[in-house]
Amino acid sequence: MSRCLVSILRSVRRPAVALVATAALAVSAHGAARAASLLTESFNGTQPGSAYAGSIGGSAFAVTSGTADIIGSIANGARSTFYDCPGSIGSANNCLDLNGNGPGSITSSSRFDLRAGTTYTLRFDLAGSVADPGGAPFTMQVTLGDSAAYRFSVPAGGNFGTEQIRYTPTTDQSAASLVFTSTTAHVSPEYGPLIDNIVLSDAPSAPGVAISGSDILFSQDFSDATPAPNYSGAVSATGFTTTLGTVDIIGDLPNLGSGFFTCPFGAVGSNNCLDLNGSGPGAIITDQVFTLLAGVTYQIGFDMAGSVDDGNHDIYGLHVALGDSGDVAFSADAGSPFSRRTFNYTPVQNQTDARLTLTSDSNTANPQYGPLIDNIVIRIAPLSQNNEPAAVPEPASFAVLGVGLLALAKLRRRRGDN
Repeated sequence: MSRCLVSILRSVRRPAVALVATAALAVSAHGAARAASLLTESFNGTQPGSAYAGSIGGSAFAVTSGTADIIGSIANGARSTFYDCPGSIGSANNCLDLNGNGPGSITSSSRFDLRAGTTYTLRFDLAGSVADPGGAPFTMQVTLGDSAAYRFSVPAGGNFGTEQIRYTPTTDQSAASLVFTSTTAHVSPEYGPLIDNIVLSDAPSAPGVAISGSDILFSQDFSDATPAPNYSGAVSATGFTTTLGTVDIIGDLPNLGSGFFTCPFGAVGSNNCLDLNGSGPGAIITDQVFTLLAGVTYQIGFDMAGSVDDGNHDIYGLHVALGDSGDVAFSADAGSPFSRRTFNYTPVQNQTDARLTLTSDSNTANPQYGPLIDNIVIRIAPLSQNNEPAAVPEPASFAVLGVGLLALAKLRRRRGDN
């Protein structure tokens, strides 16, 4: 066995290095010499100005719907904090606001030939514009070729943070484009999500290394779904299918105008969420299948709220599982606002057919009231300062730890006998 291969095999003890080794072998199998950057854009070669439509001179993008602003030092001399990118001084650094005089969309001028089985990595910096009278988060989505829409939400104000997406096509794609789209339509529509430092490459990078974000494998905020009660089978435009009972898409249900049919803190018609109880407790499963690597920590996150108190519910419950993780239970008080819930899972062996499931545990005299969920994300877990996953213990992890401690105790006992 060559020294190089031995070195690679030894390195898989650390999750981040394991991914690098896997990527290296995959690139070799495809015959590629080395990873290449397909697109980079910092917008520093563009002219700051508002309400761009069509071509954005000096950049790798064009506006394909609505308008967008190049933020830096606005040419007409107007000066305020709105015209400086977070963390920059004057015109030292440009960025792009996806809302010009309203939500906009930009598309890469270049087109890419994407190869089936090759993993493409997209990194970019994301921030929220200054607070507007609406006071709500700024939202956007990204697509690469035929990928699903990766959705992001960022609070108003604050500095840039780095986000990272990995996409592996299952079929070859020709003339694929990279698209960023604002889904922010606030009271003041000229305020939007800010993006900068876009890099697209044709090989995965190690999660958590030299970036503040992490790899997103799946995201869903239900905004494209049609509000309606009692979905069974495929839940259209969500990437989920019901496997038990029925579920509701809550938003602005036609013919049924009441508080029950508006998601917590969502203006009517502007925000959808999912009720895991349709006519009774329901369960959903992702249509997408995930390949999970042994030793890599995955983080599952979602917003959860309790439906209104119908007199029979004090607490609404659900459980979540990713692949062979086992069920992890969560609960929310009746009538509670959304709050973020997460758990981490580290497989002990590779899984090639993992799916995410969410199942309602709420069933009382009024079974149509259930736990509400929104903004589901599966990602490779962010790393802590010592470059290890910021793990949340789960039953499977404790079982593995117990086996390891037992083996260590036996080994010490044997050494003591010699």
